[in-house]
Formats: sequence, C-alpha cells, structure tokens
Amino acid sequence: MPWVTYFLRKTIGNMRREPVMNGATVLALAVAFLCFCSFLFVATAFGQIVSRWAADYHVSVYLEEGVSDEEARRVARTFEALGEVQRATVVTSDETRQRLVSDLGGDQLLGGLDPRLFPTTVELRLHDGVRDPALITALAERLQALAVVDQVETYGDLFARLRTVSVVARAVSVVLGLIVLLATLLVVANTIRLSLLGRRDEIEIMKLCGATDRFVRTPFLLAGAVQGLLGALISLGLLAIVGGVLQRAIGPLAPALLSGWSGGVAGLSTAAAASVVVAGVLLGLAGSHLSVRRFLREAP
Repeated sequence: MPWVTYFLRKTIGNMRREPVMNGATVLALAVAFLCFCSFLFVATAFGQIVSRWAADYHVSVYLEEGVSDEEARRVARTFEALGEVQRATVVTSDETRQRLVSDLGGDQLLGGLDPRLFPTTVELRLHDGVRDPALITALAERLQALAVVDQVETYGDLFARLRTVSVVARAVSVVLGLIVLLATLLVVANTIRLSLLGRRDEIEIMKLCGATDRFVRTPFLLAGAVQGLLGALISLGLLAIVGGVLQRAIGPLAPALLSGWSGGVAGLSTAAAASVVVAGVLLGLAGSHLSVRRFLREAP
C-alpha cells in the first residue's frame, strides 16, 4: 500500500529533521516511564511477598536449648491436638542452619557453624479460619506457658507492615501512573505543536493543493506514537539494567530481596511490560492528537 509507505517515510523524515527536540522528548518520556515502572515493580514484588507469606503463614515455636529431636516430635504431636493447629512440623537445628544457608545463597561461613547454635523449632500451620490476630495472640500465650517453649513468634507485626507497604506501593503506582499520563500528554503535545509551527507554511501549501486534515494529521500522529513507544521501551531497558546491577551488588542476598525479579520483562510480568508499551503508544497518540487538532482548528 503506497500510502502506508508514504506516511512512514514522512514520519521518519519529520523526526530526523529535528533530532534534538525529538530525542529530548523520548528521553523525558523514558524517565517518566522509568519512575512508573520502578514503582510498579516494587508494588508487584511486595504483592507477591505478601501473597506468598499469607499462603505459607505459620507460627514458629522455638524450643528450649537441649531439647532432643525425639522430644521435639512429641511436642509437635501435642500441638497438633490443639483445635487451631492444622499441622505441626519439627525443624531441627541442622535444618534451620541449612535453610539459612540456602536463603543467603550458600554462605560457606554459616555452613561451617555448629548446628547446636541454631534453635530447634516447631512450625505450626494454622487452619484457614484462624487468622484473627486476637486468636493467634491467645494461642501464642498458651504455648509460651509451656516449660519446653523458649519463645513463640507469630510474625503479626511483620505481616501488618508488609501489607501496609504493599498498599502504599500500589497507591504510589497509581499516582505515578496519573503523573506519567499527564507528563506524556504535555510533552508529546508540546513537541508536536513546535513541529507543526515549524511547518506552518508547508501545511498551508498542502491544504491549498487539496490535502485533507486527515492527510496532514497522520504523520504527526505517528510521530507521537513512535515517541511514546521509544520512551516506554527505553524505560524497560533501563529498569532491566538497574535490576541486573542490584542483583550483582547484593550478591547472595538477591534471591531473598529480589524474589519478584523473575521471568517476564525487566522484572515485570510479560503482561505488565506489554501494557506499559501499549500505554506509551496510546499516550503518544493522544498527546499528538490534541496538539494537531488544536493547530488545525486555529489554522486559517
């Protein structure tokens, strides 16, 4: 289709005639989308952590030092008889050490420590209906009263903080999304308007020769879409680079701290990354449409 080739050539030609202005526009869009994508990743990561925590929620009962594995298993069977407890699992001192070593990426220093330095614990998986903080606190107090129990950890404060952080991160992502929306519209609209003003005489000649508003508008709409597309792609690329640098910087702590950085694109799910790209194109089109429509309406 010759008209498609014409509009593409016209769009690329217009952008090449003003490389500095178009480059600055793309860079500004990339920075705006980078801020949004960064907080979107943080919100997604914390959401995954909270969901995983909720699915694997348990109460940890630390036993007194010197309790044998056999005695710990007898204590676990006693705990399972409680109405709130669905399952009780004994984690020996050596298993506790191995878990910590695995979580920290195979730290050899921890691997060489005496297992007796690590406590024997009983992990209690509660029934799904037992999630009321008051019920869990009452259960912890009953367990704490046993002579064989050293400490009971319900993780209630940590879970509440994680939920708060997750909610705040999602709210900030929404606010940043609105800021990106406004910034993209303004930046693209102003860039396209400057380009239109620089070609005022050319556009007037084209209209005198019979060019329709649609014919004049299309190359500028495509330019806005290209700017939004490039800004979104560059932001995803920068986010991937930042994530890679962080993974190398924190080393063995990466699996624990960047658990959400897996699969997808730049740490985001494929659907989320695709949504960012589509949003960039649509916002670029919207910004250029606003500018072109206003220009053609004001043109003589």
